[in-house]
Formats: sequence, structure tokens, C-alpha cells
Amino acid sequence: MHELIAKGVAEARRRQGWTQEQTANAFRIHGLRAWRTSTVGSLEAGLRRPRFDELLLMARALGTTLDELIPGGNDEVVELGDGAEVSPRWIREMLAGDFYNQLIEDAPYERFPFDDAIAEATSRSEAEYRRVTADVKPIEGWADQHDIKLMASEIRAMWESASDTERHAARRLGVEITRLKFSARALWEHRGFDEERDRRVGDVDQLEPRSRQARRGLVTREMLAELRAMLDEAYAGQGEDGDG
Repeated sequence: MHELIAKGVAEARRRQGWTQEQTANAFRIHGLRAWRTSTVGSLEAGLRRPRFDELLLMARALGTTLDELIPGGNDEVVELGDGAEVSPRWIREMLAGDFYNQLIEDAPYERFPFDDAIAEATSRSEAEYRRVTADVKPIEGWADQHDIKLMASEIRAMWESASDTERHAARRLGVEITRLKFSARALWEHRGFDEERDRRVGDVDQLEPRSRQARRGLVTREMLAELRAMLDEAYAGQGEDGDG
């Protein structure tokens, strides 16, 4: 990561036509008073690791943005943490706020520890993986018909640990938890069941416990009805709940 930043700062400096001394001067007048020519040199050599506040001021001084300080393409891999690897494009789009608008087929490279867990589970049971992904195909078709763009996060969310609320909802609907998770995120603009319920319930801290419980119960019933209607439409003609 810091090697990328070093390269990005050097490229931004050259675009300005500045020497390292001129760059240090620009940094100082933007608040980085301790920076000297040698500091810029150490940064560009990858020897100095700037703080986030320094990066903000450097970007302003260089007349650029944080995402533009990250050069490189999808053929490179950056280690961000233990078992977390991403592409420079991933970093740029995260900084620019474009990341969550990516479609599944156009998403930048990323690899996290939970990807390893999925890979391990998949290797243990390829048949189960194929069964589950085939099971939610009608939901993908439903999303296409309603012009809803599903992202990679929807696929990954199916394999995350289920909450008590999600397990209860799946039992009420008589469907597998993976189908519940996928359909919820397709129906409610990438929000899971818990997130959507919290959004609808709102702030209930001022209500009496019984009233809070009643409010949550009402919202849950409304959401279950919406999911049932959506699933009935998606799996129409495939037997009860899409089985068979």
C-alpha cells in the first residue's frame, strides 16, 4: 500500500513539474510544517509511511485526490491486512465512493479471509455449492425482470452466519436460510433482513417495551409478506416454494 502511495505522490509531483524541494515547500504551506526535501525523498522511496491526515494535505497540495494517488491496475495485488488482498483499482474506487456501484462481472479484484472459508467449504462440498447457487437462480431472474442489479456482495452474504432474526424468518417462510438472505438483499436494495427491519422500525428507544415489541412484530410481518410475494413470483411454476 505504501509503495503505491510513494509512486502516486512521485507521479503527481512530476505532473506538476515540481522538484522534491518545491513539493516540500507546497506541503509546508498546506500544514505539513516539518516536511523537507529529504522527507519527500524518503516518502517516494517507500521509506516513510504517511498518516491519513498527511495524505489529505499532500493530495490538496498536489492538486489531486486521494484515489488519484493510488496508481496501478488489476494485475497488481496489494496486501491490506492479514489475508486481505485487493487491487489498486479496488482502493481507488473505495476512496472515490464508486465501489458499491460495481456489478458482479465488473468488480475489481479482492480477496478476504472469508473468501478462503468459502473456498474451503466449496471444496468440501461442490455439490452443495452448486445446489444452493442453482436454488437462487430464480431470484436472479426476478431481479433482472425488475431491473435490479445484483452485486457480488449479495452472493457472499448468502454464506455469512445467519442471525436469529434471519433464521426465524426463514422458518416462517419455509425456505432455506441462503434463499432468505439472497431474496432479502435483492428485494430491499442490497439490505439484509436485519438491516431492513431496523430501518423500518426506526428509533423506538422512547417507547415502552411492549410497544417496541409490537412495532418490531408488525414490521416483521409486513416484511415476511413482501418476501413471500416476491418468492411466489420468482419461483412460479416450479412447485411449492420453487422445489421440484
